[in-house]
Amino acid sequence: TEEFIKRRLDIVAAELDGTEEQMAQFKRSSGLTNVTGDAQRILTGSTEYEKQSVEIATQLNLLSYLREYVNNPENELMAIPANVGLSDASLSSGIVKYNEGVIERNRMLRSVNESHPTIIDLTTDLKSMANTIKLSIEAAYDALEIKQKDIERQSVKFTSKLGDAPSQEKVIEGYKRQQE
Repeated sequence: TEEFIKRRLDIVAAELDGTEEQMAQFKRSSGLTNVTGDAQRILTGSTEYEKQSVEIATQLNLLSYLREYVNNPENELMAIPANVGLSDASLSSGIVKYNEGVIERNRMLRSVNESHPTIIDLTTDLKSMANTIKLSIEAAYDALEIKQKDIERQSVKFTSKLGDAPSQEKVIEGYKRQQE
């Protein structure tokens, strides 16, 4: 009886070792440490990427609005909407500086005409600043589009990993049943 029990324990121990090794190999090949914890981290990462994607889409919409505004000939030498929520600090400060120049020009036009040398110089400076702002808007827009594409790629990776979690959990549970 003792010999039978010993052989049986050796067989069960070998099967248990085999099952544990299969589970460990599956976790290594799937890049898992803790299926539930990994799924939670993936879900958190996916949510963060979605949040960033929404923020970037908002910034792109704001820049698109500003692009249309500054490229409209009717708005030439007019104040550009500021404090609209742009995340690009240098663009925002350039708009504020431009708007200050527009206010100064309009104030001066109350007492002198447009052919006054100071007005001519200020108008030239404002047109130059407007061109710089247009270039800054384009550069910021392009940078955000690149960032959005990168975030979309990362989000697809997280979504794919999250979709794999249930099947991975099933495989792990099968190994656990074998162990039990």
